[in-house]
Amino acid sequence: MPVPFDGILSKRYARDLAAQIDVNVANLEREREVQPWVGYSDVPLHDPWEYDSKSRPEAGLTASPPSDGDCTTHFSVIDRDRNMVACTQTAVGGFGSSVVVPGTGVLLSNGMVVFNPKPGSANSIDGFKRGLNNMSPVLVLKDGQPFFSVGAPGGRRIICRIAFVVSNVIDFGMAMQEAITAPSVDAAERESFLDHRIDPAVVATLGDMGHNVMVVEEPATGGGFSRPRGVMIDPVDDVLRAGVHPFGPDEARGY
Repeated sequence: MPVPFDGILSKRYARDLAAQIDVNVANLEREREVQPWVGYSDVPLHDPWEYDSKSRPEAGLTASPPSDGDCTTHFSVIDRDRNMVACTQTAVGGFGSSVVVPGTGVLLSNGMVVFNPKPGSANSIDGFKRGLNNMSPVLVLKDGQPFFSVGAPGGRRIICRIAFVVSNVIDFGMAMQEAITAPSVDAAERESFLDHRIDPAVVATLGDMGHNVMVVEEPATGGGFSRPRGVMIDPVDDVLRAGVHPFGPDEARGY
């Protein structure tokens, strides 16, 4: 399907969207879903097709369902030669599609669940289409040289948490373990998750502003936030330093 990439990446589109943000009040009606680029009757969102040179498709947009559970794994590796790997794999749910390719031992995922089974929409299942993918394995370079590798399992909540960890390292100078352990927030779905370690006064203020907040604990497995793990090259002493989700079975190993 046509996608308004130029419109989405337009600085004018970004400015117009930013102008609608009220830092004091959340434009959110509780228990109500918002389709992409549609908005509320009293707070219309800008349509990126209006900022793009391509023609708008006739089919409408259909949001995929929220994540339910997690069957994803991630590992990050940096070797002595500073080659970096960030690998995230998922079955999407349970035993995936429960189909193993004969002679390979490879289990096929059930990622087609993110498509709309009914024809006629942008997200209808069809050949050569690519489904939603929220896995976010990340390799970060500093001055063109390897710096750190990070990723996480955790369904829809992978993306926000990885952005949070990357910001902690780059913007706040944290080490990898500190960046991962820091209390997190996540607004990937209907509720905004806030770590239970965050000041209750902050939680109350966000609720008063209209955010649909939910205080959750870091999970050992499944639910809640995603669970990052990563490795970075210490910029001071060039030593490899790992960080893992501290509330579950994750681990870091050197060799």
